[in-house]
Amino acid sequence: QAPDPVFAARGAMKIKQVGSTPLSAVEVWGIVSEERVDIESRHAAFMENSTGVREDRITLERQLDSARAVTEYLAKCYPVTRRANEAAVQRFLAVAAEFPLGSAEVLQIIDLAPTDAVYFCGICPDLNDGQIDRLIALIREHL
Repeated sequence: QAPDPVFAARGAMKIKQVGSTPLSAVEVWGIVSEERVDIESRHAAFMENSTGVREDRITLERQLDSARAVTEYLAKCYPVTRRANEAAVQRFLAVAAEFPLGSAEVLQIIDLAPTDAVYFCGICPDLNDGQIDRLIALIREHL
């Protein structure tokens, strides 16, 4: 029996890196958004042909609901996901490398994109006022 074309793309997701690496909200939003487009097209194709079993429809609808919920949550809680893309984050990272920041601090800065100096006291308390001002300018420029 020939494979179902609606579900043939299931294994098409590409693994970019093996291992545990924290992802920024921008990266998660980008990945889930790409998957959401794929799920929407598979769902539309399935509904058009609707010859599959009930569980396939339920699975697709559950995946679509999950993808929508994740992207909506990230857009509400991390507005930077709507403004910045991975290229903008990469540009920011290239310039932010001059600061004495750990990876957890950088991840928080990317996710929150704070533009008020008071937030930096909690995120990276070792920065001086000049560094904070420069970092805020970079956030406004890139994120």
